[in-house]
Amino acid sequence: QMGPRLSRSRARRCGLSSRLSPQVAAYLSTRMGCGSSIGNQDDVRPQSGADGAPRNRGQARGAGNRDGANQASQPLQLPDRPWKETEDVSRAELKRRREEFWHTRVSGNPQAWSVLKMAAEAMLNGEVDTANAIVDAGGIITPNGTLSICYDDLGGSYEVPRFAYSDPANLLETVENDKIMKELKGAKRENDPEDLTPLNLNFRVAPGEKLYSVTLQKGSSVDELIDFMATEVAEKSEGEVAFPKDRVRLIWWGRELTSGQNLRDCGVLEGQMIQVYLRKQQPAA
Repeated sequence: QMGPRLSRSRARRCGLSSRLSPQVAAYLSTRMGCGSSIGNQDDVRPQSGADGAPRNRGQARGAGNRDGANQASQPLQLPDRPWKETEDVSRAELKRRREEFWHTRVSGNPQAWSVLKMAAEAMLNGEVDTANAIVDAGGIITPNGTLSICYDDLGGSYEVPRFAYSDPANLLETVENDKIMKELKGAKRENDPEDLTPLNLNFRVAPGEKLYSVTLQKGSSVDELIDFMATEVAEKSEGEVAFPKDRVRLIWWGRELTSGQNLRDCGVLEGQMIQVYLRKQQPAA
């Protein structure tokens, strides 16, 4: 649980206030000890284990009864080899996907997500020591030395996709490339048999928890997916769940699937989950 709240002045003395909310700054400053600097991992005070001995990044933190809380934490490192997205992506698109991912985290500890977001931003800036200090102070366990799978002190698990903390090798930098990508998205490849392969997907319509399933083709468009979803919801909910097709937002792995896109080009895979949100209805003019 979150430690006692401290004043912003104490958080500032710990070098935390410039990037954190008051609650998260207080939370981290409690863990780090006043006078420590989040910008230097060596300055972080070691936490003590149950026997009073100092703990370090190579030891498991937490006294939770889940396996995750008792795993050894490995220091974060930058990716040791280049990786690629399923398709070339512009920096503008990548920024939007990252924002979408962080804004749609609804499960788990909000403070833990705030810590992970700050660590991811530090990794994107090449500040590995800062990222390690952040996760260490926030009680986050990184058993693989990446943010891809993490645990909090109580064993709760958190998954962060690679695009949220590192850039792919096929990142397009220019505005012109961004325009080209928008023009190419959604176009089906002609005479490609893989586009006809069946694709089974699951989805939920927020704020409900009911699970729905649809089957379509890999080469289907997002617009076709929405049509399939609308039919499925109408049949399974017997009209009790609203699904206005002009107001739906489809969020897949922190990324919004938009009209005109192609599911195969987006990288949507068999059996994956899509979360459906409804935009607020605009008042009549």
